[in-house]
Amino acid sequence: MLGVQIWKQGKAGVRIRPEIGDGRLKAMWRGKLHPVKKSEVKDLCDAWFFSALDVWHRWKTFGALPFGGGWAEQPAHLVEVIEYAESGYRSV
Repeated sequence: MLGVQIWKQGKAGVRIRPEIGDGRLKAMWRGKLHPVKKSEVKDLCDAWFFSALDVWHRWKTFGALPFGGGWAEQPAHLVEVIEYAESGYRSV
């Protein structure tokens, strides 16, 4: 998740300064460098991203999954969110 890397770098709230222009940020995705324009950050770090980050953060902090039971009892999309966020976090 490119958004996780941008968030971890502290750039989730970056703004474009008209006198400088639309700069680029660096983020890795699947082992390749992807330049991200500052104007794209708002699309990457939207409400869905922060809700996914919240699920991952609770799992990381408390070691608890969103629903009772083990990994097999969790909805597939939540397991994927945790996996993607963790891989994005570790890659920075």
